[in-house]
Amino acid sequence: MTSRAALRRSGALRQGTSSNRDGPDSGCISGSSSSSERLRSHDPVFSGTSAMASLLRAFDWAKVDCAPPAMWPANLRFAMGLCLTSHTPMAIWWGPSLTMFYNDAFIPFLGRLKHPQAVARPCWDVWPEVRAALEPMIEAVRTTGNAIISEDGLGFLECAIPAGEEVCVSLSLHPIHGSGDQIDGVFCTCAEGESTPTKKIRGYEERLRDMAFDAVVAEERERRRIAADLHDGVGQSLSLAQIKLTSVSSDVSGAAREILDDVIELLDESIAATRTLTFDLSPPLLYDLGIRDALSWLIEKLEKRHGSRIELTDDGEDKPLDDVTAGIVFRAARELLTNVLKHARTSKTSVSLRRTGRHVELVVEDLGRGFDPDDTSARHSGFGLFSVREQITRLGGVLEITSAPNQGARIRMEVPIRAFAPPAPVPVGAKS
Repeated sequence: MTSRAALRRSGALRQGTSSNRDGPDSGCISGSSSSSERLRSHDPVFSGTSAMASLLRAFDWAKVDCAPPAMWPANLRFAMGLCLTSHTPMAIWWGPSLTMFYNDAFIPFLGRLKHPQAVARPCWDVWPEVRAALEPMIEAVRTTGNAIISEDGLGFLECAIPAGEEVCVSLSLHPIHGSGDQIDGVFCTCAEGESTPTKKIRGYEERLRDMAFDAVVAEERERRRIAADLHDGVGQSLSLAQIKLTSVSSDVSGAAREILDDVIELLDESIAATRTLTFDLSPPLLYDLGIRDALSWLIEKLEKRHGSRIELTDDGEDKPLDDVTAGIVFRAARELLTNVLKHARTSKTSVSLRRTGRHVELVVEDLGRGFDPDDTSARHSGFGLFSVREQITRLGGVLEITSAPNQGARIRMEVPIRAFAPPAPVPVGAKS
């Protein structure tokens, strides 16, 4: 530990002063001053327009156990200049008593009850509640000369948090070197983190999102399995029964023929219903022919059902989406088009599909009544659109909404072509 005489010679203590906690070695900077001595406002160390710079320019240094800035050593003046001009929360603990200085951004870490009383006061006099957690780290920096970074944080914020809630603060403590091996002070930068309850909530939210997406993927696979069973099992059996009954119907007459014709008609209706159900669950052509043909079938179906015109444009490029991505994009497009046809009251709707490098872009646009994307109460921004955004985001894609009341809407989604998807075919004659 540096001796008191050495500290006096180096300008670390005010002569003849003492602190009520740490004894005679707790002052900030040596040198005598009268009780009316104040810092001159033109001192460059306190230049700038920050609140702390203004406060320190008018500060009465005679009221604290610290000499005026004109007598400060160069390393403290440099540290103060850096501190006051930074937007990062910073504090300086100087000398044996850890006399405290800080900038505007650090004020919330002290709280309204400690500022500005903490300025140029020994740290533990004004902040005793953090001593047990903070002192070991400060002393480690002062004795070893090595910086310390703490990500675990301290629960000492006093503003803008519910009573009793623990707030995590990440700290970075650095030594302020003096002459030789002497450590004159400690420089601290810090940042508020999330409270422990908030971290838990965010963790739960993330897990729920993962679970929801996993459920969507599992649902998509199950839909495809059930659709395949319907097509290959029930659909084929019904078709075969219809063929056999039709083949023998010419040999039957009278009342029996009428009954047989009715059965054949019922089978025909059942086959049509099974085919519709199969396509609603998971259209086979989505996986056999691709997203473009699946969208073309969907648009044709929606046009017949709603009597509206939907224009589909495609750039003709190959779009090798994997099954999961293709299924989610197809259902997202169906959700968006259904919303348009139900709510937009538009005479024109367009769907654009194109490939952009390693991504596939789908745009649904209408000239209808539009909506406010920021209005969470609007029907268009309800759970359906929220669910679409979540699923597209989980795929690594983006969903952009451009709309305003009475100005139509444009919804753009872009999804990546996964690395395991087959590459686009090379045109004949081109180099691979």
